[in-house]
Amino acid sequence: MRSLFLFLILLCSFLANGQKKVIDICQPWGGVGSAAISADGLYACYIIGNKPQVGDYALEIVKTDLSKRMLLHDAVVFMFSRSGKELLFKNKGDSLGILNLSSSEIKYIPDVQEFYLPQNSEGNIFSYLLKSGKFIVYRGNQKEELSFPHVNTYYLNETGTILVLNQNSRLEEGQKELVWVNVKSGEKHTIWSGKQLGNAIFNKSGDKLIFFTYKNAVDREVNVSNGSKTVNLSIKLPTGYTIDAGGDIFVNEKTDYLFFKVIRIAAEYKAPEMNSVNVWSYKDIRLQPQQVSELPANSTGDVKTEEEPLLASMSLVSGEVNVITKAHESLESVSSNGDFLILRELWGYHNEANWNKDARASVTLYSVRDQSRKLLNNGIPSSVAESYVITPDSKFVIYFDATKQSYFSYEISTGKLRDITEGTNAVWTVDFTSDQPNGDQFPMRVAGFLPGDKGIFIYGRYDIFLADPYANKKTISITNNYGYKNGMVFRFAQGRKFGTGLSDKKMLLSAFNIHNKNDGFAMVEIEKQQDPKIILQEPYFICGDLGLEGYTPYVFQKAKDKNIYIVQKQSVSEAPNYFVTEDFIKFRQLSFEYPERSYKWMRAELIHWKNIDGKELQGILYKPDDFDSTKPYPIIFTYYVRNSNALHYYEAPGLSGGFNLPYMVTNGYLVFIPDIYYKIGEPGRSAYNSIVSAANYLGRFSWIDKKKMGLYGHSFGGFETNYVIAHTNIFAAAVSSSGMSNFISAYGSIIGNGKTRQGQYELGKDRIGGTPWNEVDKYIDNSPVFRANNIETPLLMMGNKDDDDVPFSQGVELFTALRRLGKKVWMMQYDNEGHIIAGCDNAPKDWTLRVRSFFDFYLKDKPARKWMTQGVPAVKKAFFSGMEIDSSHVTP
Repeated sequence: MRSLFLFLILLCSFLANGQKKVIDICQPWGGVGSAAISADGLYACYIIGNKPQVGDYALEIVKTDLSKRMLLHDAVVFMFSRSGKELLFKNKGDSLGILNLSSSEIKYIPDVQEFYLPQNSEGNIFSYLLKSGKFIVYRGNQKEELSFPHVNTYYLNETGTILVLNQNSRLEEGQKELVWVNVKSGEKHTIWSGKQLGNAIFNKSGDKLIFFTYKNAVDREVNVSNGSKTVNLSIKLPTGYTIDAGGDIFVNEKTDYLFFKVIRIAAEYKAPEMNSVNVWSYKDIRLQPQQVSELPANSTGDVKTEEEPLLASMSLVSGEVNVITKAHESLESVSSNGDFLILRELWGYHNEANWNKDARASVTLYSVRDQSRKLLNNGIPSSVAESYVITPDSKFVIYFDATKQSYFSYEISTGKLRDITEGTNAVWTVDFTSDQPNGDQFPMRVAGFLPGDKGIFIYGRYDIFLADPYANKKTISITNNYGYKNGMVFRFAQGRKFGTGLSDKKMLLSAFNIHNKNDGFAMVEIEKQQDPKIILQEPYFICGDLGLEGYTPYVFQKAKDKNIYIVQKQSVSEAPNYFVTEDFIKFRQLSFEYPERSYKWMRAELIHWKNIDGKELQGILYKPDDFDSTKPYPIIFTYYVRNSNALHYYEAPGLSGGFNLPYMVTNGYLVFIPDIYYKIGEPGRSAYNSIVSAANYLGRFSWIDKKKMGLYGHSFGGFETNYVIAHTNIFAAAVSSSGMSNFISAYGSIIGNGKTRQGQYELGKDRIGGTPWNEVDKYIDNSPVFRANNIETPLLMMGNKDDDDVPFSQGVELFTALRRLGKKVWMMQYDNEGHIIAGCDNAPKDWTLRVRSFFDFYLKDKPARKWMTQGVPAVKKAFFSGMEIDSSHVTP
């Protein structure tokens, strides 16, 4: 009886798997997209992709108590009204839908170009612009509409009380008018008329409109209107400058200062007879091709300029204008009261900072009110200059000092400098770049401030710290160093900033466990230096603050008026879905989109092993969901620095660095992604130690066919593939996509934006830590092309002429060397493709098919394709792809 029961279970499992579809080479995929929650927290909504059919979108609206749900098709843009009683959405047919959430009735308005809801309005106000130019404002509290014809653009303040329309004049052709409208009363009148109108913006209180006008390319003006009076402010710019009327403008929240861009008018000149030559000089601060790539394109298109626009300010009281930034100076930070700015000056390329003094940054504190400039620091790495921030009450500038590996405060009123984290047991730099030569120059960031600038919250690698800007109190860990002791990474959860959680004294944190990769939340009481209370730990990817390249933290959303939140959860085997919670302990699931359940899918395991040097490492092993431990599987190793923190990350089908993970796993391959820790000067050897040790470890298991192991690497991972096969022959096949092969020639090359690659070797991710003339042995050792004669592993390469990162010649050097040696090598070069090929166009599909057929032959003993046995002559490529099976049984 027991045997029959087990048989029935196995039969049901077989039938269930048999009904599942196989992932296509370019599989359309569904799942949830962007979401919103109403201000009262009663409703949430989210986009669902490819529903009901491929290419379609649906909008699902769910009552957060789960008592009601509704599905709308083709809704692509959506927003809840401020009252939370309506949901506005726009469909692909350009109709605006207004859904009454209580009655479920929908009113459709056709031919809508765009719509807008002021989120701070007192009444239920929204507006929309028809394609005909007719503009409508709906006043929900008065249940009536205001209608205006022939509208070009419009400006509605954040409270929804004042509307300004840009309309064509009815009296004079080519003339425009700005019409001021009181939304509540409907009264309107013209505040300006003319032909040339630039950008416009409301001040933060919403009672004044500031707008640019211009008579010609040079003579431009700033106007301020309060509805009853429009003042044309006289602007006195430095000689040779004019306003960039089409550029960005903003008004500071607490001051009457307008910020905008100005441009220097190029002087008239007679071009030399020979002006098609680019003169490269050793005195150039930036390489000639970088200078060419950075030549400015003025946004208004009517003024010739020799440099990028500069930032300027104007007092809306006096009309005084001051040009703030200089050439190669950028705005980094603005104080909350608008009195101070942080400016960063950088002339050269930051990756030359170790030898080019002009490639090091300077940081200046600028006073908007008196135009004074205080140089805070110079000759520092650009990444460190980006750490400078002004505290909310403008009492301090906080910044990271890379030399002392500590945070400092600069007191603005006294000029006093203080080391505010001296003696603190914390690592302030990012883990992902920590083993680069310049790894000490990438600090974690300031996380927030106590009211009155009384305290500064700073992220360490694991914990959160509170520092005293006056340095009178010792810096404390508000998480009590629990993260460091227990392998947890804590961050302020919502928006990663202090003051946005449940309360300012009792804060919600994201809590990620680096040992088992579980994610969740914790609570901490700011005033009590005690261990945080872990309130949730699950095998899901939730907040995703993993310190990984390419993984964006998910910021959950809060209802504006209630402590109700929508959160996203995902795992390798469960697509992202939305949940609602009030306490981050209990969750109600809102969405149920699991496209993977209709297909053969995969699961993931965290693997622990030691590398050749004895260091404990982690990696992710992906298996098909019908994995059978009684049979051996081929395995592919793929890699890029460290990715084990993404154990629970959902990988939808598609190309990621040219490798379609779900497609390969569900077609019978195991895939392993090992973490790699690097020694400076030994990037190749470090990768070898990790990859080969992982292969040796996994090869012990009976369900691994250790004679059928392959490699796949893209970019830096492509270099690692090249290096590994030049030092071992244990792999049956290898793929190198856009990878380096010769560090010496790559060192002297130029990337697509005209910058040199030298810094990537001396300072950055290529991790040599010196120049070829000082470290020649390291450059040669990390150049697989010099060991091409030792390569026996069949190699498939990809290299594209339009690659703007790794020079095309890098692939050519290794290919021609292996071809000269009679080694088995193929290289795909796709026309009009660059460093990365992605999406569902012909090139990505072709590459994925060739990668699979390559691995199928060498790792699964399937028949070879003709492109492997015969090649594809250029004269035939228009009609012959070589993807046909070679039935002659000729081996490649």
